[in-house]
Amino acid sequence: TLFRSQYFKCDHQRSVFLYLSSLNASCDITTYPCGSYNDYRNGKCSSCEAFQPLTCPTLGYRAEKWKDYFKNHTVIKAFFDTAKKEPFCMFHYMLDIISWNKSIRRGYIIIKLMTKDRKS
Repeated sequence: TLFRSQYFKCDHQRSVFLYLSSLNASCDITTYPCGSYNDYRNGKCSSCEAFQPLTCPTLGYRAEKWKDYFKNHTVIKAFFDTAKKEPFCMFHYMLDIISWNKSIRRGYIIIKLMTKDRKS
């Protein structure tokens, strides 16, 4: 499939490895329902409020958690990214910075991502 001068390829053989990877409970592949791939890539589909109290749906073995939601929706487009090798899961971060003072031209911001046990 062609998306604005980039090729997007679906590898059906890889799907077997993604499913098998989902059996490992340490890392889920999160899917993000979205109207278009372009919106997904631009970070417009990061909200999972519609699935509360659950998170966004995950790919694979534990997808049945969302079956009640999906029964009421006939077609749902969902997108996700995977790493090149196992574990295939990836973590998504979204940072939105709004600068109110447009006259400042220089400076820097340091962002440090940390785990729950405060390790960077």
